[in-house]
Amino acid sequence: MKFDLFISDFDWTLGCAPDVIDEGTVKAIKDYEKRGGKFCIATGRSFSSIKDICAKYGLKCVVACFQGAKIADLASGETLFEGGLDYKLAAKIAEEIEQDGVPVIAWVDDVLYYSVDSYYSDMYKNTEKVYYRRVKNVAKEVLSTARPVAKVCAVCEDCKTEELTARYAAKYGGLCTINSGSKRLIEAINPEYGKDFAVRFIAKKLGVSADKIIAAGDSTNDLEMAGNEWYFAAVGDAAESLKEKADEVTVPFNLNPVKVLLEKYCL
Repeated sequence: MKFDLFISDFDWTLGCAPDVIDEGTVKAIKDYEKRGGKFCIATGRSFSSIKDICAKYGLKCVVACFQGAKIADLASGETLFEGGLDYKLAAKIAEEIEQDGVPVIAWVDDVLYYSVDSYYSDMYKNTEKVYYRRVKNVAKEVLSTARPVAKVCAVCEDCKTEELTARYAAKYGGLCTINSGSKRLIEAINPEYGKDFAVRFIAKKLGVSADKIIAAGDSTNDLEMAGNEWYFAAVGDAAESLKEKADEVTVPFNLNPVKVLLEKYCL
């Protein structure tokens, strides 16, 4: 077994919306764990969402949610880390997104706050165990909570995503990380608590050295996991910028890349 720790993104790497993981991949994960391997997930999804998905498939692993703003051990139920954006900065970003006429989402204490329906809010509202609240103004609601914000999202039309991502990144660079989790989603997170942080935190917690880690992803919000001391594989139909930075480009999502990588290196 070349790698003792496998850390995977969820959407379009391990699984897909709303909560689907290939059964062959699930079997490969469990076989890997039987051999002593440690399988973990690093995702932009909320804790309640990924917890429910893992329960569906009997996965009791460590999960990093909201990129890395919350890390929890599903086996013990323990929250290992929790952070986020300063609520005043998050409210400012949310206000600008709303002024741009784009639906905005904010996650506070694993609750989704939104004011306008979108495909993103609808997806979570249709997930039984995800908590959500519709409010008049997301920015004002964030200010009223005075709590760290796991992430702020802009739910865009395809044609606006690239333009707005560049504009928000130029304005808020250094204060937060702006990236795109999909063609229609822009995410703002605390730069200290992204997926790079998640990998390092989990590795330290589990006592695994960098040379024994493999990570996999497909999107620009996985860029932090690439180009580090550990091995990184990009999904075959991943973002071009991620494939350029990866140590390996594996098969496309429809060919079950996590299963392929586990069989190649860990089983």
